[in-house]
Amino acid sequence: LPGRYAGSFADNGSGDQDAAANKFKVDVRGMKIAPSDKVAIAVTYTSGTNSTPGGLSLTGPLSTAVVADIPVLVPGSVESVGLTRIVPDKPVIVPDNDALGNWEPNASVLGISTFLIEGNTFADGTTDKQRFVVALQPAAGGNSSTVEGFYADNKAPFKGPINASRQNGNPGRVAGDKRPGATHYLVGAEASPHTLTEFDSDNRWKLGFDRLSDGRYGTIQIYDLNPTTLTPTPLTKAIDSALGRLTSGVAAGNQISRFGGEVAALNNGNFVSVVQDNSRALTTLGDATVATIFAPDGTVVKDSFIVSVSDIWSNVAAYQGGFAVRCKPVDGSATRVIFLFDNSGNLKSTIPQTSSGFAFDTGRGDGTRIAAHINSPYVYLFGQVSGQSNMKLVAWDTRAVERVASIDVSEPAFGGGFDRANLAVDALNRVTAAWVSKPDGYEQQQVAARVLALNGDTMAFTALTPSFLAFVNQAKTGDIRSVGMSVAMTTKQICIAAKGEINLQNKPANGATINLNSGAPLKEVNFYTVFSHPNPADDPTASATSAAPSVSAKRNPDGSLTLTWTGSLLSSDTVNGSYLAVAGSSPLTVQPSAAARFFRAR
Repeated sequence: LPGRYAGSFADNGSGDQDAAANKFKVDVRGMKIAPSDKVAIAVTYTSGTNSTPGGLSLTGPLSTAVVADIPVLVPGSVESVGLTRIVPDKPVIVPDNDALGNWEPNASVLGISTFLIEGNTFADGTTDKQRFVVALQPAAGGNSSTVEGFYADNKAPFKGPINASRQNGNPGRVAGDKRPGATHYLVGAEASPHTLTEFDSDNRWKLGFDRLSDGRYGTIQIYDLNPTTLTPTPLTKAIDSALGRLTSGVAAGNQISRFGGEVAALNNGNFVSVVQDNSRALTTLGDATVATIFAPDGTVVKDSFIVSVSDIWSNVAAYQGGFAVRCKPVDGSATRVIFLFDNSGNLKSTIPQTSSGFAFDTGRGDGTRIAAHINSPYVYLFGQVSGQSNMKLVAWDTRAVERVASIDVSEPAFGGGFDRANLAVDALNRVTAAWVSKPDGYEQQQVAARVLALNGDTMAFTALTPSFLAFVNQAKTGDIRSVGMSVAMTTKQICIAAKGEINLQNKPANGATINLNSGAPLKEVNFYTVFSHPNPADDPTASATSAAPSVSAKRNPDGSLTLTWTGSLLSSDTVNGSYLAVAGSSPLTVQPSAAARFFRAR
């Protein structure tokens, strides 16, 4: 009270926990009710069934308001919200020693077939040097494979040290082409391949730009994956993402460019790589957010361009027809904006973060993230709002460049010391939001999640699940911990990866272990889990393997034309007119007496 609608339920409906007729018991912790709120109830009686439109109904007066007696909400497991565990918690790789401080996974999906989970581990033969690996996990379950993040110029997996100046960060990046049937993915990480003979088969490091003897920079490499054998084939050599084409200059320091940013696959099959460029080679004004667009064979579609003079952490997302980058505005003010580009890298518009209507964090992006899907025009922002204890999700339409919906993701009764946030979107605008929490009674932080959906007709979010704890490894005691999560999803499966301390036998009640023989605790294993989507459906995204549409005409002896086409045939009476679908199937004969028409295939 006063005047705020909290929710409703039907007698003997899904929200009624009392099976007896004309009696009800309902858990209000999922409604917009805080423990100090006063709550009143009104009962509506109807002559028809719950779904009868226009039935005779009578609503009684409000009851006396009482202070809500709401116990703290402690989320349950994946299974407790009706989802099925497909892959129990699984390490990306199990090292022999504690992980270094900033190693955390990064997740994506390739087509609808394979989840990609990038992680850090120790270079072969070392206990203090890093390398990058990628777990390839079939989305439907089954055996996974772990491959190297970088391959040498001779296409051999490279397992040696690859960073010449910092071994505990930053985490790497991975992006899969999300079109069904796609096989291309890109790996990015801060690396120093110019210092290694295995990456020195040509002159790409000797064009004139000095990367120093210990410089590290955003390095990318693109692969083709056989989804059956889970075998990758390098399509490119390791490339300096932002500065690989420079012919002069010297880096200002060994932090040349950083991830920092993010990598994403566009809906035309190309990739965008965004780094935080600290080199001062492209601008002397400060650290800059720099984007470069590559074709899958490594061809530069658009060479490096400055989005803004700004720091960045992740916050890059590909939507239908373009990509979004969240960083500081061009004027350098403290707020953040979302830059909208088309697939060619042309700036289309910007979205001020303040247009969300909420005081989201204005920092580089550790706790506030954007996401999108290549089959959808919407861009989503998720995180914690300043001065509030809940997590919020906001959506904008990139076509009208306007906010269309928002929702409180975490339930009012779920407190729990929230921290970093992350999210993923599927092709049907369902969103998996994940965040670090510390539920009531837990000694360590745990990754919480919730699945929601945006209705494109009503422009409203609905929750498909309550909040839940993502991993098998969640326990109040025993040093079980999960943080630093990354999320990927298809329209049928959801993958969440994190770092933390787990029980390798997936028996969290026994406490965190790494070595099954000694039981010694391990700090920060990279691991992941896969579980079912609450509303599985087919993915409507255009296939990566569809043949390009075509139309051809053949003149027949009687003067008629036979049209043959792939895709859909459309026609118009003027070349720039309104093209409508042609009835019939290929081939189609057009008589010479017919009115003049223009045809095109789509």
